Amino acid sequence: MKLLSVILLCALTLGSLSAQELTLDACRHALKNALRLNHRDSLASAYCHLGEYYAYRNSDSARYYFEKGLSHVRRSDVPLYCTLLINTAETYFAKGDLDEAVRCFRFAYREVERLQAAVEYQVTALSSLGVIYRRQAMPDSALVCYTQALQALEPVDLPDEEMFLLTNIAILYANMKRMEEGRYYIEKAMELVERCQDLDMVMYACSTAGVILGHLKQYDLAVTYLQQVIHRGEQEQKPRFVLKGMTYLLGIFQKMNKPHSIKDYLYRAEQVADSLPQASVEVQGFRETQFQLLTYLGQYRESLEVQQKLLQEPSENAQVSRDELYYRMAQNYAALKDFSQASEAYEKARVLADSLKQATLEDQLSKWTVKYQTQEKEMEIARLRQQQLEQQTRILLGSMVAVIVVFVLLLVIIGGIICRKQQKKEAELQVVKSYIEGLERERSRLAKDLHDGVCNDLLGIGMQVSFLQPDEASKQEVLQLLERVRQEVRAISHELMPPQFKHLTLVQAVEAYLDRLPHSESKKYRFMYDENDDWNSLPESVSYAVYRVLQEWLSNVWKHTHAPQVEIRLTLHADLLKLLIVNEGEPFISASSSGKGIELTTIQDRVKSIGGTLSLTHRDGKQIFELSSPLS
Repeated sequence: MKLLSVILLCALTLGSLSAQELTLDACRHALKNALRLNHRDSLASAYCHLGEYYAYRNSDSARYYFEKGLSHVRRSDVPLYCTLLINTAETYFAKGDLDEAVRCFRFAYREVERLQAAVEYQVTALSSLGVIYRRQAMPDSALVCYTQALQALEPVDLPDEEMFLLTNIAILYANMKRMEEGRYYIEKAMELVERCQDLDMVMYACSTAGVILGHLKQYDLAVTYLQQVIHRGEQEQKPRFVLKGMTYLLGIFQKMNKPHSIKDYLYRAEQVADSLPQASVEVQGFRETQFQLLTYLGQYRESLEVQQKLLQEPSENAQVSRDELYYRMAQNYAALKDFSQASEAYEKARVLADSLKQATLEDQLSKWTVKYQTQEKEMEIARLRQQQLEQQTRILLGSMVAVIVVFVLLLVIIGGIICRKQQKKEAELQVVKSYIEGLERERSRLAKDLHDGVCNDLLGIGMQVSFLQPDEASKQEVLQLLERVRQEVRAISHELMPPQFKHLTLVQAVEAYLDRLPHSESKKYRFMYDENDDWNSLPESVSYAVYRVLQEWLSNVWKHTHAPQVEIRLTLHADLLKLLIVNEGEPFISASSSGKGIELTTIQDRVKSIGGTLSLTHRDGKQIFELSSPLS
């Protein structure tokens, strides 16, 4: 019964206010008289009335007249000056230029405070700023503006401004999906209908009430409110209110599952939208509702056309975020079985998605609602300011802690860098030391080979030359001994000077080396490899290192084992080179020995130089040497 009485009261008020609307002819006549008299106050007032006439019809024309009024108004005429400032800011908001609207409203609010103008100007500026912040997805800033406006209204009775403010608060809660709290504030706004003298404010509140009641499934009351708004807007020739009412009514029809009514009002609303600026709040809201309803009706291609238009002509008044828009487009593409486009749209929606600090805001809104319901006339702005100071203090403390943490991390990083450099120097020294030790060992081995082999053979030859008879047989025996010494020296020289791998493959070099080794029944060499492998692809550095490792290991095998047969296998596949050497007999070295006793250090250094790994095992009476070197 309470809501029904409010509806009747709203209808009566709308009727009584219509007589107060100025006609265009009356506004032009007043401007003509003011121009004839050339009176500043009259000119400023006439321009203001013309701007107010165009305010809901053409925002560009309205701004032109308001700015003309500002150029003539005297600052001493505080009410008219403040009205023109606020109305000019409203035109930027209507056009969709939210940043400029915020700048103008802030300037207007500072001027109102400086001139100590009436409270209604202060409340209007704060309420309008709150609306823009809500549009910009900054509900916390909107909440601060609304709180200050409510505090300013406490000592005065201004039903028009209070209705506007309460309606905006209701919308804020409705946008946060807190419909019961939204209903609470819109009901309080509707209680002021009888005393409200501003027709626009009444229509604004009625539209909001229809939307909130629709969300609460009180559809009949919602439809009644919204149809009144549409009818009155058509009578007063205010297409923005007509389109807003139709947009809200379309949402109600969708909830009531009335597709025929939806199609009818979609067509009617399209005609109204074409007559308004496309970047305005009302047109943007209709387009966003339009594509959702077209999807609901199964007209997926038509819905996509509207969505593409919204993407191509972005507006700051858009309420559907771009990630949500791409998500809805993906659903349309999927319904049309265009899964490629659907996948692309889903990916764009995922990238654009941004999480809001919902939990913090929910907590602030809950506290604020409880406070207002229990003490409507005692908004503790001082407590809010204290909370802001505490928050700033926490931020400052957090910043200090972050700076300290960063400083400590920098110290740790610098210390780590210094430590790594020191370790690197020590490692380099160790490598150099190992390299020098390897060279010394190699020299010692060669000296031993020359001393034990070549020198002894030459000594034997000298002795034979001294005692042998100078006949042909003795000559041939000496020549054979010299040939053997020559072969041994040649073998040592080959070890010192490896083959040129620019002209030979690793396989060819190993074959040539094994051919030079002495072969007998007690010592055989078996070399295996795959001829189909691309041995020419091996880097020269890798071939050289593997060749040297093979020489060194076979030298160890000759010295420390009496293996009758040594198997050598080279494999190349999947960017990996492997050398496998297997000899019979007891192991003369193991991986755990780390090069101690038997001279394995040189081999290990060569393997490390090509990034390879070494494995030594012994099983079934055989010692297995395996080298693996990655080629990538």
